[in-house]
Amino acid sequence: MALSEGQCTALDQLRRIADTDRSPVRVIGIERTGDPGAWLKVHITLDCTRHEKVAGGLPLHDREGITLWIPPEFPFDPPLAFTAHTRFLGFTHVHWGRWLCLYVSPETQWNPSQGIFGFIAQLNEWLRRGARNELDHPEGPLHPPIAYTGASTSICVNADTPDCRQWPWFGAAVLTQTKPHLLEVDAWRPVYDVPNEVSFAPTVLLDFELPYEFPRTVQHLLVHLETEGVPSSRVLAHLMVGSERVAQDAPLYVGIGTPSRGVAGDLADRRQHLTFWEIEPSDVTKLRNAALACDISNLYQGRETPEQIQALIDSELDRLTEWRREAPVRWCSVMETDPRSLPEETRAHRWTGFAASASRCGVAERSAG
Repeated sequence: MALSEGQCTALDQLRRIADTDRSPVRVIGIERTGDPGAWLKVHITLDCTRHEKVAGGLPLHDREGITLWIPPEFPFDPPLAFTAHTRFLGFTHVHWGRWLCLYVSPETQWNPSQGIFGFIAQLNEWLRRGARNELDHPEGPLHPPIAYTGASTSICVNADTPDCRQWPWFGAAVLTQTKPHLLEVDAWRPVYDVPNEVSFAPTVLLDFELPYEFPRTVQHLLVHLETEGVPSSRVLAHLMVGSERVAQDAPLYVGIGTPSRGVAGDLADRRQHLTFWEIEPSDVTKLRNAALACDISNLYQGRETPEQIQALIDSELDRLTEWRREAPVRWCSVMETDPRSLPEETRAHRWTGFAASASRCGVAERSAG
C-alpha cells in the first residue's frame, strides 16, 4: 500500500517520539491495506504509571494499548484513537466501548501544525484527566451523548423541568408546533391533565445518567432502564398512553431527562439534560393497536401498582415483545432556552455546539467504519 504524504509524515513523527529517551510511547505494529485512500492503523502502547487514579475514574493499566487511525488527509484531518479493549465502556467520551473522543470540537481544538506531537499530547492529557474522573467538568462545555440516527424535527425547550420529589418522574412535555419541523415545549404536566386536543411527548425524568451512546432501538433503552430499577412495563404503559393521543400517520415523540448538568454531588440534584426521541408512524400504529386492545387508557391512570401495570402489559405481551425489539428510535435536535442551563457567555452558542457535535460524530462513524 502506498501511503499518502501525510501518513508518511505521521509515521515519521511517531517514530521520533518513540525514539526519545524515556518516551512513554512505543510503536508495536503497523497495519497497511491495499485499499487506495485507506486509513493507516498504527498500534502503540502508552505508559500511564504517572497518572493519578481516583474512584470513578478510568481504570487505567500501567501501559495502555492504543490503535491510531491516521487518515490520508493528515494533518488537515486529525487521527482517531481506539483502545485495544472495552474496559472503558460506559465512560463519557468513549464511543462503542473503544473509540476515544479526544476533542469536543475538532474544528477548533485540532491544530494541524502540531501534527502527531500535538495528538499524542492530547491523548496523554485525556487519559490523565480520565483517570482523575475529570473528563466532564460540571460547568464545562456540554458534549451530548451520542446517537447516530437523526429525526428531521427539532424541539425547543422553553420551560424548565418540574421539581421532582419522587424518581423517576413520568409526565408530559406539552408540545406546540410553531413552524414545520420545529416543536416547542412550554409546559410540563401529568399526562391526564393534558387536554385531548393538545399534543404532548410522554416523558421520563431520571436521577441517573444514560450510557454515553444512546440506544438505537426501544429495546436497548428499556433494557438499560430496567437495569437501573425502572420497570420496562411502566415505561411501555407510558408510551402506549401517548400513542393513543397521536394523529394517524404521525410520529410519537418521547422525552428522556438525565442529570447531566450542574454542580458536583447527588445526580438527583443536578439540572436535567433533555433529549427527545422520534418513533416513526408505522411503529406508533403497532403500539397504538396494542394499547387499544388492552384498553390501557381507561385501566391505567399512572397510579397502579407495578403488578397491575405488568398484568396489562402481559395481555399484549407477544405483540409488544416484537415491537420493542424492532422499533428504531431517532434522536431529535434539542434546543434549551432555560436561562439556568448555561453561563451567560455560552448561552447563545449552545445550539451551534449541539448541531456541530452530532454532525461530527456521524461523519466520524462513517470514516472509521
